[in-house]
Amino acid sequence: MLVDLGMYVSSDGMHDPARRWVDHALDTSPDLLQAHYFRGVLHTFAGDSSLARQSFQRCIALRPDYAPAYSMLARISGIDVEHNHVPALRQLLKTAPADQRATVHLQFALHHELHALGDYAGAWRALEAGCRIQRQFQPYDGVDTASLFRGIRELCDRDFVQGKDFVAPLQPIFIIGMHRSGTTLLERMLGGHPDVADAGETYAFPAQLKLASDHFFGGAIDQTVLERATHLDFEGIGRGFVDAMGFRASARPFVTEKFNPNFIVAGLVAKALPHSRFLHLRRDPVATCFSNLRTLFTLEAAYSYDQCELADFFAMYHQLMSHWHDVMPGRILDVDYSGLVADPQAHAVVVAAHCGLVYRSEMLDVARPGGMVSTASAQHVRGGILGGRDEAWKHYEAKLEPLLDGLARHGLH
Repeated sequence: MLVDLGMYVSSDGMHDPARRWVDHALDTSPDLLQAHYFRGVLHTFAGDSSLARQSFQRCIALRPDYAPAYSMLARISGIDVEHNHVPALRQLLKTAPADQRATVHLQFALHHELHALGDYAGAWRALEAGCRIQRQFQPYDGVDTASLFRGIRELCDRDFVQGKDFVAPLQPIFIIGMHRSGTTLLERMLGGHPDVADAGETYAFPAQLKLASDHFFGGAIDQTVLERATHLDFEGIGRGFVDAMGFRASARPFVTEKFNPNFIVAGLVAKALPHSRFLHLRRDPVATCFSNLRTLFTLEAAYSYDQCELADFFAMYHQLMSHWHDVMPGRILDVDYSGLVADPQAHAVVVAAHCGLVYRSEMLDVARPGGMVSTASAQHVRGGILGGRDEAWKHYEAKLEPLLDGLARHGLH
């Protein structure tokens, strides 16, 4: 119960009580597998790779077939010829786990470890197998998504996105874009500013849409909310969002919200929060899509396990972002990921000005200790501002023909 409670409050950004509770659980039950795993996750969020590794290795010592621990180790461990889990992963896959979700974790872990070892043929086979199985658990309907995006564009014209401003004690900064586009890096930079609290992915805006529409949905929005949108109290939604984000702001005047799919509802955000600022991360289409393809998400990005669906979704995202620029000129600052990595100071100055901040050199110290990063980029961003990550897909170019052709068909490659 303590572990479950810790996971619940951690998902809402309250990591400190979560750590206390999981530690207490382990004091009571030293061999509790779930507690060791969750503590490893919290160490990963905090950037404590060594302690995280110990926790996940303890999981494997307690249960050698515990697939989620291998999945996390593949993300945080320094994999080399002498230090890897490839033999163990292959042996576990030979036994064909009864739980196919465990197989997905094992295949993705094997992909990342073989990729690190330079065995790209083997890495691709593992990734392909993992995606094929994961698709069974995360169905995706591209036709419904296209219809939803079309409806959003039709609703959110220049008049609709104009909202009624109100006095708020908090300045929200929405960081939007595709998953794996560099949003975590940008939020980490902003979080280095003394006036900015980095709240991470909070789901706070979709939560306000649910309350206002009296309707539950997954993701950023659904068709029912879209149909009810003209009757919603957007000022109430905005005030509710600011109230909900208050404790995350920790008395700082600015707070970031990095739920990537907010790009889908940017017009509704603008209407509810006229004083909000938007930062849109743009990354090379192929690099972005390939990074999505090789990431095992939890609930998000159901489109990411099939190359053709991935290319089509990227095209819909690109079209929707063009629409937001048309109906909200000047509201959204595009931040180029490759440029941000190549010249972080120049881009940080522009980003700070757009947000109403004065640039501070601390923004460049993304490898600083402290803070929690609870996204798939938790490990990478702790290594500092690193270049060269847009080339990984070229090792698999021959296997990515459906993705490349799909992007080319949309004029994006």
